[in-house]
Amino acid sequence: MLQYLRKVSEEGITSKILFTKDGTPTQVEFDIVNLRENGWQRVGTWNDTDGLTIDNSVTSFMGGGQVELMDDFVSDLRNRTLRIVTHRDIPFVMKNLNDSEGNPLHGNDQYSGLCIDLLKWLSEQLGFRYRLFHVADDKFGNKDRNTGRWNGVIGDLVYKKADMAVTDLTITAEREEDVDFTLPYIEAGSTFIMRKKARAEYNIMNFSRPFQPELWALVFITTLAVAIIQSVINKLSPYSGIPMDEDSSGPGESDEDSPYTFGESLWHSFAALIQQGPEFFPRAPSGRITSIFWGMGILIVIATYTANLAAFLTISRLETTIESVEDLAAQNEIVYGVQRDSATQSFFDESNIEPFKTMAAVMRARDSYVGSMDEGIRKAKTENYAYISDNVLLDYQANRDCTLRTVGRLFKKSGFGIALPKYSPYTEVFSKKILQARESGFLDVLIKKWIETSECVKDKDKDFNSSIIGVDQMLGVFVLIYGGMGVAFVALLVEWVVACARDVSRSDPKKPQTICEAVSRRVSVLWNRSKCRSSCGHPRGKGHPLQQIDEDLRTTDIALQAASYQYDNGPRSIKPTLV
Repeated sequence: MLQYLRKVSEEGITSKILFTKDGTPTQVEFDIVNLRENGWQRVGTWNDTDGLTIDNSVTSFMGGGQVELMDDFVSDLRNRTLRIVTHRDIPFVMKNLNDSEGNPLHGNDQYSGLCIDLLKWLSEQLGFRYRLFHVADDKFGNKDRNTGRWNGVIGDLVYKKADMAVTDLTITAEREEDVDFTLPYIEAGSTFIMRKKARAEYNIMNFSRPFQPELWALVFITTLAVAIIQSVINKLSPYSGIPMDEDSSGPGESDEDSPYTFGESLWHSFAALIQQGPEFFPRAPSGRITSIFWGMGILIVIATYTANLAAFLTISRLETTIESVEDLAAQNEIVYGVQRDSATQSFFDESNIEPFKTMAAVMRARDSYVGSMDEGIRKAKTENYAYISDNVLLDYQANRDCTLRTVGRLFKKSGFGIALPKYSPYTEVFSKKILQARESGFLDVLIKKWIETSECVKDKDKDFNSSIIGVDQMLGVFVLIYGGMGVAFVALLVEWVVACARDVSRSDPKKPQTICEAVSRRVSVLWNRSKCRSSCGHPRGKGHPLQQIDEDLRTTDIALQAASYQYDNGPRSIKPTLV
């Protein structure tokens, strides 16, 4: 008779009657009814897919009137004891056999971490008890392609060994085919971790690294500009030592006699660049103003260069040229791998996108998988190895081991969730509570407590290049220098006004009678001197009134040198004779 019933396939009053081979109905649905004066009235349904559905508008209980319905008893967790499987992974789940004082711990007290704190909060909110146990094979869960069987934490849920899994379990589409996941309690993505390398690159131009090439170019251009401005001011200023009187016969009448020539201006500018003083300094106030602003600016430039060079020399770490997963895939020097039977391995194995597809083939060929995260971190720390995993876990490790650092942008973005058996009545309940924990900020407190706290002084290797000083950071210095040049030209204009005012003498007909006439005469002198220099080569050509004075001075200089030689090598009684 039972065998006959299993073969029945008829339309019933509520739904189709159909049984599986073991005699279980394929469609289970019950009507929820109320007893009314005129008989039974349907107010809701229950089935194995949607659970309990009640129409509140027509539901009443003994005594009449509308009442608040109680939760479905099946999804009520109060006073229930759940078997919860976990997987040790710092900082989410950690297991300690003894407390800080050395006393032995037992049962649930052995476990701590972010997931354990979240589980305790859920237990208090929903009123359930739990018993924690660690997964036997120490795996998160991967599906065998040949047998279709799951291992690890997912296997314990699929094969009814646990009621729930609480650990850093990544939500994936493949896993969700056989188990249920709550809303993610933390967002995550994949990246990789590797050790920081000691500085190994040496270059004869390392001394120039504190400044960007553009800044070096601007420094030298400004140095040349200062020299040109100083030379121009020296030639134009009435107070530079070059007389503007056409009839003057004193020494220093030409710019060749002035000690502050263009060569001296150039030497002065470059000497200030290396904090050295020249033989001659500008005499005119306008020239000295330029020197003051140039000295102030170059003082800041040198101080900045010295400080940044010292910072470069004291940095004991050098950033690797690998800054992304694409860079990692494009090289062969550093071996990379993932944890075996993890969601990250499944991602690489199933991906058809480059470079992940190629990386999966390389990892299989090299067999560069690790058995646990601890092994991956150890290899990353001691070997030329990059361990790929979830960024939350790797950031935690890098914050506590200052020899390691995480590299690259996130890929394979996902989240960590609580897993339950397929069609579990508790999934929605836990999802609502996790959403409440996120909105209330409770999860943020846990993340800050367990993950974001760092024991390392932040290493700036990732921003190594950003410490190089550029034009934008030093722009104000050059505004100061070029602004000083502008002030110098204003001072030069004032010098001309003052000098021309002094040239005016109404009592002497040979001197200018007005300021405009004085200005015109000075401009004429400058023009004639420049014209003579370009055509004669030297303003004191043949017939110049001071030519004889120059020759006499040269003769006197030769006589003095000869007398000095006789004084040093001959009898002490010989005295130099001036010509």
